[in-house]
Amino acid sequence: MALKFIQGYLMVSSKSVVLQLIDIIERNIENDLSMDKLSELSGYSKWHFQRLFQKYVEMNVGSYIRYRRLSKAAILLKQYKYTVSELAEMVGFSSHQSFARSFQQFFGESPHKFRMNPIWDFSKLLPPFLENYALTYEYISLPHDSDAVNEHVFCLCQSLDKERLRRKKSRRRELIPFERLYRKTGQHNPLAQKLTETAIECFSRVADFSFPYGDYLLISFYGTLCEFYDFSKHLYELHLPRIGAKVNSSFIIELYRESSSSTNEFDIGILISIESDADNHD
Repeated sequence: MALKFIQGYLMVSSKSVVLQLIDIIERNIENDLSMDKLSELSGYSKWHFQRLFQKYVEMNVGSYIRYRRLSKAAILLKQYKYTVSELAEMVGFSSHQSFARSFQQFFGESPHKFRMNPIWDFSKLLPPFLENYALTYEYISLPHDSDAVNEHVFCLCQSLDKERLRRKKSRRRELIPFERLYRKTGQHNPLAQKLTETAIECFSRVADFSFPYGDYLLISFYGTLCEFYDFSKHLYELHLPRIGAKVNSSFIIELYRESSSSTNEFDIGILISIESDADNHD
């Protein structure tokens, strides 16, 4: 498949050239991304393009492509049941042997062990390079910070592996009940009704879900529902690697504050169970 690129689109400044080539890399990660091809598209010599890429990204082109391929593969490995051979082809490796070897070197464990590890360390993933990036988040601990959760009125739950909704099993005294979370979610509620009508297929609404005590990452979002769908698509690949979170392989909860029917913008919190680590809270 040819690279999705129109050569006349490249702008004059060297930074713009690098950023546009990064976009090309991201959209063609499974294709041939040779240095010859990329430098030709940039309009620079291989040496000059490599130097510019290193200047802005602080990494050489080959390493960036290899680490982005492995990071994409790691997400697919955790969420789906693809074989190593299928993953290797999907992210642009020539063979499953070279993929498995590179994966072991990059993550320090085999693809199989990475898939089975109950902790997902996003700090090991390389997110796509962005010149400007901002994200609002905080670390909370339940039950100490339960007010940060109970102020919401509606929630959706998603399992990390996309295969099924998991419910955390624990003794009742160790859980935060959410009766208050659902007391306003009848059909008359505009937010609940709109979200139910447009909910993403992999999410399920649950009325008897309880959160275990422990440490959580709470990511904030404010905007339209369409913007949130776009935001959530980048949760694993961009936001969590940027934070460097160590996530427990269980569930992700979307928390919605009550919203007026006169506005199309929503105040949403993404609550994620994380590994207890004092260093993460500094």
